[in-house]
Amino acid sequence: MATTILAVCTGNICRSPALARLLTARTDGTVEVDSAGVRARAGEPIAPRMAALLQARGLDGSPFSARQLTPAMIRSATVIVTMSRGQRSAVVRAVPEAVRSTFTLLELAHVLSTSPGPRTATDDASRWAKVPELVSLERLNHSAWHRELDIEDPWGRSDKVFRRVFERISTATDTICGVLGTGRQPWLLGSPGPRPGVALPQPRHSSQPGRP
Repeated sequence: MATTILAVCTGNICRSPALARLLTARTDGTVEVDSAGVRARAGEPIAPRMAALLQARGLDGSPFSARQLTPAMIRSATVIVTMSRGQRSAVVRAVPEAVRSTFTLLELAHVLSTSPGPRTATDDASRWAKVPELVSLERLNHSAWHRELDIEDPWGRSDKVFRRVFERISTATDTICGVLGTGRQPWLLGSPGPRPGVALPQPRHSSQPGRP
């Protein structure tokens, strides 16, 4: 079975598609990366302000269509990365056996930051396949730590919040991929953040329920 990373947020139009794009840019093509939302705005594109931040990093924010998370997606994923503890709990409620392979992004970055990484893996599929085992071992050393594990929801908020959320996702992704030793070099633009002066498009108001 293919090695698959599933990024999960609420509406699947801001945080999880950004993570999926960032992870795809840091893998060698042997890993499948996808995203979904626990209350997805199904069929919608990436939020324009998040797409602008991705484009400023040299990554394409389209084409994209938001998807509702399903038990089948969870069962087929090797690693599931959520933006919050609530989303992690929703995944595990839907498929209890996924508890061993589901982590918040900040949890995964923090725990792996003390790991030596998968020393014998030869490609990114093999590296990511070892993540649940690596994290299970390293969690034993972190049983008492208390950290912020959620990345806030930027939907309907300011440009500043969108930038902060994007940077938190990007920094955590760099940490994880650095530990795992994934194949591609970081970012074409050479900057850890979006280029100064990037204008973020203002969101269109929608009557549809749900948030990203």
